Amino acid sequence: MTFRRVQRGRWHSYELDGKRLPGVTTMIGKGVPKPNLIDWAARIAAEYAADHIDEIAAIPERDARVDLVKNAHSRSRNFAAAKGTDIHAIAVRLRDGEKVAVADEIAGYVDAYLAFIDEWQPETIALEGACCNRRWRYAGTFDELAIIRGRTALLDIKTGGSGVWPETCLQIAAYRHAETMLDPSGAEIPMPATDVGYALWLADDGTYELLPVESGDDIFATFLHACHVAAFMERAKDDLIGLPLAAPATEVAS
Repeated sequence: MTFRRVQRGRWHSYELDGKRLPGVTTMIGKGVPKPNLIDWAARIAAEYAADHIDEIAAIPERDARVDLVKNAHSRSRNFAAAKGTDIHAIAVRLRDGEKVAVADEIAGYVDAYLAFIDEWQPETIALEGACCNRRWRYAGTFDELAIIRGRTALLDIKTGGSGVWPETCLQIAAYRHAETMLDPSGAEIPMPATDVGYALWLADDGTYELLPVESGDDIFATFLHACHVAAFMERAKDDLIGLPLAAPATEVAS
């Protein structure tokens, strides 16, 4: 069976024998309740409306005005995801001695990552590695595999202003329990065994926190439960809810 990661512009998907595999973060997003995201999305929309009131008012179509405000949180989330990828890629190039122009808005995060490297001296095994689990049919891309203080660690980098959330445990557990990964040439190789999972939280002021993350078998079992819920959420309404039943005929008393 052939496993591959398919790049689609800035985004990507995964295939196993030509069939699409769900991604780890997608399954967690659909299978784990995130009540805090509701408040966050509402706040982002409200802030956008308050900060762009003249721009919004100038749009003649009501539906267009609604869509612009409603989708503010999606634009913010996509920027954050792209930012995280850029930070890691740029920091690694700087670590390797390249001269790279760093945009002002991510300079603090890059400094934080470089400070982590300087203080912990991780021995990198793999960066941005696509991995998959054939038995449970999922795939994902981890940020870094490295030996840190004698322990083989799965490292996930976070840049969110609110810190690291518990779902990160599920994400790292899924990566640690992958069966195979792709090497730099695209060849599939066994996934190295890991001793621990870490979340590396980078702040825009150049500081960082290296956080141990629960990611063992029990957390992996929870991830699999989340996958079942995500699969249920993908099912079409017509497959789950039938047509209205006809009322039974009423017998007329003689």
